[in-house]
Amino acid sequence: MEAFAISGLLNAVASFGIGIVVILKNRKDAVNRVFFVLMVALVIWSLGYWQWQFSLDHDSALFWASPKFSASMAPG
Repeated sequence: MEAFAISGLLNAVASFGIGIVVILKNRKDAVNRVFFVLMVALVIWSLGYWQWQFSLDHDSALFWASPKFSASMAPG
């Protein structure tokens, strides 16, 4: 189960890095800004997944599962 949790953390770091590179390339382009917002939503989802996998009890697992669902339902 630990490998799944680490994959969530690696996904968050990679998504954040890609988002930063894209937004720094051209901040004024609308496509770059939308892509950056998408990457931020993916980072939130990935960090929630990472913590959800490391949860020891039902309540904390439910708490960390909520960012995953709210980030996936963000308006586009």
